[in-house]
Amino acid sequence: MDKRLHKIDYTGWGSNIFGASSYPKFGVRPSEPASFWIHIVDRSFVSKPCWEALVESSTQHTLIETIFCRDTHFDDETCEVTELLEHVECHRFVFEDPQQAKKLAMRVMKSAKDKRREKERKAREAQAEGFHTNACIDRIFEIQQGRCYYSGEPLIRDPINFSRDHIMPIRFGGTDWPGNIVLALKGINSWKGATKTKEMTLNWLAGERGTNWMFDQIDFCDEVDRLRAEYDQQFRRQLEE
Repeated sequence: MDKRLHKIDYTGWGSNIFGASSYPKFGVRPSEPASFWIHIVDRSFVSKPCWEALVESSTQHTLIETIFCRDTHFDDETCEVTELLEHVECHRFVFEDPQQAKKLAMRVMKSAKDKRREKERKAREAQAEGFHTNACIDRIFEIQQGRCYYSGEPLIRDPINFSRDHIMPIRFGGTDWPGNIVLALKGINSWKGATKTKEMTLNWLAGERGTNWMFDQIDFCDEVDRLRAEYDQQFRRQLEE
């Protein structure tokens, strides 16, 4: 069993591209030409564009049954390790060009990672205090004057170039109320993530834009915070009526 597939049920994918031998074992040449494959448990593990690129670029797409090691058990008496195996159906994409396969594997890796993060974020939001609606996002957009909360650059709706950000990350106790929501350019929001603070983000941006810019942006943020806090209280009162 290919041990690289042991955790494919978590990552959602696996491949024989990165440094793998083209031959099954001990350098024995196979009867068929070498090929390179990418396994994906389900199309939901990657984005739609990523999946379409795999379908279009691969020379073969089949469903196969592979084996996952879900867990291991250690027997204290016999000192034996038992693997708990499970047969799972997988999508197998085959490629003849290793460079093309590697390029797509890197794309799959990033897409699957983004998908896992999105699922984890939604799970945290579901457990967080409070909620907001699309109307709240529209109002926050107006409060920010259609500008990124952190950089002040224009926010565009089509194609959308921004995303929601929890100023106080939910994992650190932040809520999902409008008072904790701002709109930021996707690249800046991605850099901030769930570990960096508002102050850290402004300092990072000020590295290229200068101290005067940061002072002006802090004033902008303070005004946005004041108006957003007022709207947050109004939104909560409406829920109680």
